[in-house]
Amino acid sequence: MYNKILLTLLILFPGRVFSQINYTNLGPQLFSNTIEGSAFYKAGDGKIYIYTVVRGQPAHLLGYDLSNNSLVTNIALEEITGASSVVFSTDGILYIGGGNVYTYIPGSTTVSNQGKAFGTETTLYDLRAGNNGAIYGGTYPGCRVFRYHPNEGFSDAGSGPIVPGENYVRSMAYNKNTNKIYAGVGAHASLIELDLTTGSKRNILPSTFSDQQFVYSLTLIEDLSGGDRLFITVQNAAISLVYNITTETFEYQGKEVYTKAAIKSPAGNEVYFTHGNKLLSYPNIAFGNYAPVFVTNISSNARASAFIDGTLYTLTTTGEVIKYDQSNCIVSKSNLIIPGQPDDLITAHKGPANTIWTSAHVTGANSSYNPATGISQIFEGMNQTESAGLYNDKLYFGTYTKSRFYVYDSNLPWNMGSNPKLLGSATEQDRPFGGLGIPEEGKVFFGTVPAYGANGGVLVEFDVNSNNLMTQYTNVVSNQSIISLAYNNGKLFGGTSIWGGLGSTPVATEAKLFVWDIATKTKVHEITPVSGAKAITCLINGNDGYIWGYAQGYLFKIDRSNYNIVSSSKILNDTRSSHLWRPDNLVFNAKDNMYYASIAHRIYKLDPQNMVLTALDRLGAYLTLGPDSEMYFFRGPDLWKMEIN
Repeated sequence: MYNKILLTLLILFPGRVFSQINYTNLGPQLFSNTIEGSAFYKAGDGKIYIYTVVRGQPAHLLGYDLSNNSLVTNIALEEITGASSVVFSTDGILYIGGGNVYTYIPGSTTVSNQGKAFGTETTLYDLRAGNNGAIYGGTYPGCRVFRYHPNEGFSDAGSGPIVPGENYVRSMAYNKNTNKIYAGVGAHASLIELDLTTGSKRNILPSTFSDQQFVYSLTLIEDLSGGDRLFITVQNAAISLVYNITTETFEYQGKEVYTKAAIKSPAGNEVYFTHGNKLLSYPNIAFGNYAPVFVTNISSNARASAFIDGTLYTLTTTGEVIKYDQSNCIVSKSNLIIPGQPDDLITAHKGPANTIWTSAHVTGANSSYNPATGISQIFEGMNQTESAGLYNDKLYFGTYTKSRFYVYDSNLPWNMGSNPKLLGSATEQDRPFGGLGIPEEGKVFFGTVPAYGANGGVLVEFDVNSNNLMTQYTNVVSNQSIISLAYNNGKLFGGTSIWGGLGSTPVATEAKLFVWDIATKTKVHEITPVSGAKAITCLINGNDGYIWGYAQGYLFKIDRSNYNIVSSSKILNDTRSSHLWRPDNLVFNAKDNMYYASIAHRIYKLDPQNMVLTALDRLGAYLTLGPDSEMYFFRGPDLWKMEIN
């Protein structure tokens, strides 16, 4: 049937090429063993369990019987990829915060979805148990605090945003003695004391930390002599603070406290906490003694801690369980076996030797797919890759957070720390995009998106021939992020986004295209290619001698010699309207002389003769051309191949 249709088309349209597309799902490329929200539980029969959420597509709720570390609960959380916080309410229900609020009764085989806070909040960063079976949660993007009770549903504990104009409640603590919530806010740091009885709010964070991004984690230590203490981490400064709630004073500032799972001994005033690979204690902070005492080495920082029957239980981020008998000073350690889950991909790009590389969302790591053998290889250890530049046999990675850059020599074994090697970090930047290797110039370039709450990206240059000397150019386009790059004849063409880091408000109103002279290290041209467009998400060298660009529904062409816009065509109704940084992709396929695109996670075909864009029947992102004119994209955790026949 297909051959008859093709013959008819060839008769009606002589000289045209008509193609059929075959799709092959190559399967998940990366797997996550990353555990997030965790909580200990003592059952009525005396058995002790740890419940944790492992990231993946989907995430899974795992429960382990700690008498033998056996996995007794493994439930797919079908609608979420992770949960940063879980907590038991006072009536023994486990609450899971993963966008929606989920509940689990220990011993059951299902979870229940209780819905989304306010119907609008997409992320829940912290959950805390209140009195009488209630829980409280902090949200994004509305910077809200909600209360939930199984008999009453959701209510607004904070009467609107905790801080107007902010997006994040990243951390929380609830004080049962005062009926107050403490909320850590970002992307401009505040620590808000919310009195649930009166509704009053006040910022108690010292003004010396007001220039930081987040109050990242909070742990409340109650019933200490001399007053309840709030342990606080200020993210950017990597500073831990201790606030005495009773005296309303900050009585300690240091760097050795990982505040997330700090816990008080029920037998006295001793407080236990972790710092990197050490379990430490403060023997008696009631009298201002903040000299830490070493307890034991551990694998990593704690996800959860609990005192049960006189024993301190701690779960680390790697799945190590530490049991510390405080009375007898006996330590035992064991490791949970975490079943890996397929992990959502976030980037795809070309690698050395015709490979296709992908990176995972949040948990990082990288995978290399070899089209010749059909084999994928996983490379562990690197944070989330935002973009990468191929330079002969080397890959230059730009990673989140803090815009860290690495170089990997594919001729040598992968050995995190030496190969790939850390080259540096861009000042006050978070996300590197547009990675582009230019061997003929001896350069690799990236553009960046700044840190949370800030505007203004930079252009980053690595001089390969000068031992990867790193230079960053600021204010290339004032108050805009640089997200797409293309090269031609000594000139770098760059596209911007008006959006800065999450939590920021744009200053600029329209995206710019700029031209950078690599030899003179100067900007030689700047133009608005599409009036009103907020981001230029794709730039490529077209097959017709022009630079092609895509900006929010419009495809435009630029003369490479005089930088004039020679054409602009609306090809799509693109309504994306917030923090648009991630690239769209456009590739020319010589098999049928057509362009193929991934725009807003959908795959398209573009006829360059009439600029007609046709949606194909696939969702996907980061379309990448392979060595034999096949193309690759990803959807969720899976890498897909599409071939033109």
